[in-house]
Amino acid sequence: MSTFAVQLYLSAISKTLESLETNSESQKKLKEKLLAANSDLDIFHAITEAKSAGLNDEFDVLAYYIRESYPSGQAARVLTRKGLGAKPPFLNIDENQVPTVPVQEVIEKVEQQQVAQEADQPLPVTFEKSSITAKDCFEMMYPMATYQVSNKTAGELFGATLSANRVVPVRHYPDDTPQIVLDAIPEIDPDYTFEDDIHDVLNVFLGPQGRVFNTYGPMGCGKSELFTQVCARMRIPLFEIHCTKETKPTKMIGKAIPLILNGGITYAYELGPVLLAYRYNGVCNADEIDMLEPQHANVLHRPMEAKPIPITELQTLMKPGPDFRFVCTSNTSLSGDNSGSFSGTKRQNAAFRSRIESTKKGYLPVWKEYQLLLKRAPKLNPAAAPTPEVAKGLKKLGVAMCEFAEATRVAYTSGAISTVMTTRQMKWWGVRTEQNFKLEGKVHVTDALMVTLINSVPKRSISATGTSQKDETEELLKMWEIYCPSNLTAQYRDLQAQKAKKISEDTKNWNDFKTIP
Repeated sequence: MSTFAVQLYLSAISKTLESLETNSESQKKLKEKLLAANSDLDIFHAITEAKSAGLNDEFDVLAYYIRESYPSGQAARVLTRKGLGAKPPFLNIDENQVPTVPVQEVIEKVEQQQVAQEADQPLPVTFEKSSITAKDCFEMMYPMATYQVSNKTAGELFGATLSANRVVPVRHYPDDTPQIVLDAIPEIDPDYTFEDDIHDVLNVFLGPQGRVFNTYGPMGCGKSELFTQVCARMRIPLFEIHCTKETKPTKMIGKAIPLILNGGITYAYELGPVLLAYRYNGVCNADEIDMLEPQHANVLHRPMEAKPIPITELQTLMKPGPDFRFVCTSNTSLSGDNSGSFSGTKRQNAAFRSRIESTKKGYLPVWKEYQLLLKRAPKLNPAAAPTPEVAKGLKKLGVAMCEFAEATRVAYTSGAISTVMTTRQMKWWGVRTEQNFKLEGKVHVTDALMVTLINSVPKRSISATGTSQKDETEELLKMWEIYCPSNLTAQYRDLQAQKAKKISEDTKNWNDFKTIP
């Protein structure tokens, strides 16, 4: 929870104070502290002091408003867990008229805090005096989460054919679960197609801790999505490390945020993806782990083996939950890139690689990709066609698109071209083709291909010797001509020629216009 989240409570608290007598010094001091508060920790500090000073009624009122005005906040959850914050019997107010809070204002402040933290310039929170410890801050920021499980089969969850009766637990979280956990559970993509590698993933998820599973392969083949969709169906929170050469240990593990308490420095601790997965029995996915600098990758040795990680600021060893798992994805096998296609990837050292089990993931078989295409672009489905003739044409079109995608991969593997149609691009090609059906002056499928793939390739590829090779855009168009039905590429070329002619005529007219006195 952001240190600025207290703003969510202030409107409710100020209205409460208006109805309280503020004659005593303790009450005046409480009101001053609340109105000057700029963090949720300030609120807890003020409440604690009020109760210590004998202001039990004020404490009860404030606790009630905190719970009612922002029930999903971390402070409200702490009060709920301790059985505090019920409506005081002396408080005469309709429960349906609890003050609302300025959510948009707080979102902006939270974004400011996040920007500061991304710049490694955390904003310290200052207290005059407090009995709050670093561990108190930690418990309030990251309350524990519980869940129950029900069992389903691998066949039900993933459409698995191998070991279809394998029992797979699915989590169910109660309503008071911390929002950080619920937000980390991915959404289910009903169109995702699982292959036999689902069983390798389940072996890690359901097996003993300390096993790391890496899936590597070409771009856009669904490596990250495999783990995402397994977590979505099993309702497991997924915390991702998006690896780059700039990724430092603090981004992966966590970092301390300084707090000035009792005239000295103490720390709250902001958990990174690894420790969030530790805390909440989640999965940590190091995405594109071969982009990490080897000296920074070494800090992942302990989480890879599910060993406790020391947090000096909290004076504790943080142990992983029993269901914590560590997985990763990469474009290479972590031994370096010999193809020249994945610049920036690093060769990881042997000690690092020895902790990892790997499997290579490729693109979907052409018949499965055709089914995926129809799910993403249902108007290409022959079954939905109004006439048999249209159905025949749609079938030829869909088959041609999938065959072309497969051909680019074969040509890419052989080194003939430097560009490949990925599964990700295939889905968007289908969607854009479907959208183009209603547009005049467009050859729907070829125009969509240009936008989805061809316009982004280099005009001329360069060989390893530095010499210029063939025009790759032209090569891809010629390849598409082989598969596309009804000479759609010729139509596309004719339209492009007409556009070029029109532009030439308009340019000539403009030049003539400029020369007229």
